[in-house]
Amino acid sequence: MPVLGKRKAREEAEERLRLECAQQYGSSSAGSNTATLTTTAPSLAESAPSLTDDDDESVTRVSETPSEGAPRVVSARQKPKKSGGPPQKGNRGVVNCSKVSDIVKSTGKKIDFDFDWEFIDGPRNSDVCSLFVNTVGSIIRKRVAMKKESWYDLDKEERKKLFDGLTCFFIIDFNDIKAIKWINKRAASVFREWKHDLSEIHKLGGRDMIPEELLHRWDEWEWLCTHFDSDKYKRRSVANSSNRGKKELEHRSGRKPLIYRVAELRDKGASLPVVDVYPVTYDINQPKAAEHYVSINT
Repeated sequence: MPVLGKRKAREEAEERLRLECAQQYGSSSAGSNTATLTTTAPSLAESAPSLTDDDDESVTRVSETPSEGAPRVVSARQKPKKSGGPPQKGNRGVVNCSKVSDIVKSTGKKIDFDFDWEFIDGPRNSDVCSLFVNTVGSIIRKRVAMKKESWYDLDKEERKKLFDGLTCFFIIDFNDIKAIKWINKRAASVFREWKHDLSEIHKLGGRDMIPEELLHRWDEWEWLCTHFDSDKYKRRSVANSSNRGKKELEHRSGRKPLIYRVAELRDKGASLPVVDVYPVTYDINQPKAAEHYVSINT
């Protein structure tokens, strides 16, 4: 299918899902309870909407492990070294929605937030953005079946699992088309990153390893292994690796979106926040970064 045809089909599928969610939850998932985000919240023992329960029935699970062999179980979030040593430093830990769940439990209200489409083109508050994206990641890793190449290739039922989970914690206005598109873009990015994490496990051990996150979802791991072994995937992987190797500027300011750092400098009174953020984002002692920094200052 031509690129334009695929894009149109994707947009139509997005719109159908948005309308279905709007019909199910109403134009907004707020109800009568809303809460303003706080950066910390007490951890409570009582049950609340969360993704920490291993008995989650929203994912099709396979109870029996393969009878032949005993694959080594590893975490895709904390990948071991090839020698089989401990997890490498800097790897991401488990994210299970405990923070957002604590906020909802302690306040008894869902989290409300607004968007800034003029400057940030996303949630106005960076803490909300981080909490929201982390929640998207938790839902995708725990509930969404990994049997497609991309987020947009998933069936409507699989993608709807994300919104079913998000509406437990956040107020989502399904009449805001730009907001729903933003959520889908973040979901596509998280899905791609999660798939990459799983591919790293496959590189280390193939079918002799299995991510513990998919331990009871053998059918998904089998599909992924076949996908990772395909010539199409290998060609794309080699091309992407080659392109990353050509990168001349190394980003060093972490996972926080650059636009929020620019907004922080703007709010502090910086006259040229886009320029002032450059030394924070890149090492200007490197020749290419220094050359670029000089060019934007002249």
